[in-house]
Amino acid sequence: MKRTIYILLACLPLVSCYDDYVKDFDMQAVGFANATDVRSVVVGESNSFRTGVALGGVIHNDTDRPVDFSVDYSLVNAETYSKFKSHTFSYISALFRDVPSIEALPASMYSLLTPGKEGGRTVVKAGSHVGEIQIDLAPSFLEDNANIFPHYVIPLRISDAHGTKVMDGHESSVIGVRFECMLFGSWWHGGEMSITDDGGNVLEKKTFYTEIPEPDTRVWTLTTAGAKRVSANAVGDELNGTKAQMSLTLGDNGQISVSAVPGADYVVEQDGECRYNQARLLQDRKLFLQYKYTKDGKVCHVKDTLTFRNRIRDGVNEWQDENKENY
Repeated sequence: MKRTIYILLACLPLVSCYDDYVKDFDMQAVGFANATDVRSVVVGESNSFRTGVALGGVIHNDTDRPVDFSVDYSLVNAETYSKFKSHTFSYISALFRDVPSIEALPASMYSLLTPGKEGGRTVVKAGSHVGEIQIDLAPSFLEDNANIFPHYVIPLRISDAHGTKVMDGHESSVIGVRFECMLFGSWWHGGEMSITDDGGNVLEKKTFYTEIPEPDTRVWTLTTAGAKRVSANAVGDELNGTKAQMSLTLGDNGQISVSAVPGADYVVEQDGECRYNQARLLQDRKLFLQYKYTKDGKVCHVKDTLTFRNRIRDGVNEWQDENKENY
């Protein structure tokens, strides 16, 4: 929401006179920051996000400013899809690389809520420059793995600003929606490996100490593959770019099941208890994995500890929890 304010303020005319830095502009207007945007929810953390309109041209807003909005399905068209594909933000254009088309999110899959108000209106309150719109996604949205990608969009348009000007080019916003598994992101890696022959005799032992920070060549990437499933791009002490090497599925009470994935270098099998420590704070999260695989006729038994480093969501680097309710 902060970037919304900054973008709209930057759109208003600027001149060099000192008074323009301490007085309101002649033009005061509201609008959406981005004509096209993508928002991601994290399954198990929240099924909602907030967008909204911002007020520019006013240093101190001293009055409530109601802004009505509506869902405008005419915005879901080939031109909008093209804007997503060639978006200025590279993380958005990358998400749409494998999205063949867009369609409006069915009304049954979400609800629009404005804190303290009925859906369809938000208010830029006195003392604020933002009128928030909360969007809640239904459980059915989170149950379809296709929604890892933002092929569904919510098209919003300002219908009435009740006397406040609507900034040209910022009357509407089409928001692609998607979800991430709560285990996605980058993780520090440490652990140990026992290499045995077919008879179970230990031939060699290796230890991988967790170092914080450690080089990126040792940092694991967990990529969302489902609401409760991620793929890992590493196995044992081998990191393999973006190629999936095994699958991790989050179950009840933090239990994790490890399984093989097609095309991986090795066939990975679970080899003991695997779990997630269920820490509320991002920076306290850890995964404990036990698995095995065969390499060059030898069996590698691995015990890994993954420690959360960071994750990139909607272009924002999240490295520690910002939700005060989690502290």
